[in-house]
Amino acid sequence: MEREGESVSLTWKNPSDSDFAGVLVVRSETELFSYTEQSSAKQIGTEIYQGKNESYTDSISENLEYYYLIYTFDNNNNYSKAMVLKTNPAITNTDNENSQDNNESGQSQTSTTKYKSLAGVSS
Repeated sequence: MEREGESVSLTWKNPSDSDFAGVLVVRSETELFSYTEQSSAKQIGTEIYQGKNESYTDSISENLEYYYLIYTFDNNNNYSKAMVLKTNPAITNTDNENSQDNNESGQSQTSTTKYKSLAGVSS
């Protein structure tokens, strides 16, 4: 996962299971670590992607943190447990010597955590 400003890029590797049907991505501004079951997460979060691609770019608000749950599912709609990812608010004013009152620079910093494989998650 890579966050830059108002954008989060999620990438993964789909499993090679013969009955693999797709990936579901749910986003929330609320902590979702205890909602790893797909049905529970969709009640709290927003489904933002479902398909077979191996990436998705989400448009977000720069000053909020977000939680993403990524599931794989098979042809019988059996869902894996979620891979849970968290983004931090984008960092502005990258000069550590400036105080918050001197935040006119408007610079943003990339916050990066990469998770690439869903292949180990069984459905």
